[in-house]
Amino acid sequence: MPFSSAEPTKGVSHTRGHSITPSLNIDSLDRPIVAWADASQGNYEIYLRLFSGQWLDHFRSASVGGISNSTGPSLNPRLAIRKLAEPNADGLTQEMCVSYSEANSTSLEIVMRCSAF
Repeated sequence: MPFSSAEPTKGVSHTRGHSITPSLNIDSLDRPIVAWADASQGNYEIYLRLFSGQWLDHFRSASVGGISNSTGPSLNPRLAIRKLAEPNADGLTQEMCVSYSEANSTSLEIVMRCSAF
């Protein structure tokens, strides 16, 4: 079976800046989710999109500042998804976590952000 893309001329990121270091995972509904570092705003930030017939800006995570929204560069995202044993209080059944490196004025730190969906 050949590789295919839903939007071959746009790609996943479709931003003005450099998009690097993608991380891919598949949720329990078989939808791909991609996290990447993007320098569209002049500083690398971590962005996220989910594919459900088209690439969606999941929780505004591919908007200005992404999920990192930091003053220093954020790089090397790693995406993990798990199905929750039971729906949470909002009825959500999955959780995604993204870890990445983030530079500040004195050090390079590992950051992790998680969200149920």
